Amino acid sequence: MIKINYYFAQFIILILPSAAIMFENSSQVLGAPAPSISNDSNLTQTSQIQPTFHTNQNEKDINYNQSYIGIGANFGISGDATGITDTNFAILGKTAFTGNFALHDVTTIFGNSTATSALALTGSIPIRDSAGQVIASPFIGGGTLIRVTSKFKLDPLLAAGVDVPISQDLTATVRVNIGFIGNDTDAGLLVGIGYNYTGIFGK
Repeated sequence: MIKINYYFAQFIILILPSAAIMFENSSQVLGAPAPSISNDSNLTQTSQIQPTFHTNQNEKDINYNQSYIGIGANFGISGDATGITDTNFAILGKTAFTGNFALHDVTTIFGNSTATSALALTGSIPIRDSAGQVIASPFIGGGTLIRVTSKFKLDPLLAAGVDVPISQDLTATVRVNIGFIGNDTDAGLLVGIGYNYTGIFGK
């Protein structure tokens, strides 16, 4: 009986340390805190990309308050005293002072008549589409016809037409110029295209 108790005591001595170690490890595993989900939450918030809206600068409204210089063709309607009554080449331009006032000019050359310049101070009312973009700018005004023959001559002028923006760089124009030469009336139709620029008054 004593021998059995001796062996039992030895067994207990060997087993207890191992059991204690295993129990301690198990306690550490069971007592470990649960993994935090805050990091996952932060990642989720970070991964949410906020939409960003960019404005296309090329979609800006074409500014009707624009100066231009260009070329065109003049077609005579009536009369025979000035160059606006012939079919000829023309150099044309517009100098914008404001959005509603400008100086429209044209010089006809290479025709059968004397080269003539027409200068008209005009007022315009721009027409816009539903998006607010200028699609046409009709104008009307008065000025003078300038002729250089044997002497310098000035005659009254009435001008009317429309400028149509094609792009940021180009503007199409159609005009009717009517000059009062004494008791006669000269008239011509001008069709041309101008290159927009920013000058002293240009926008």
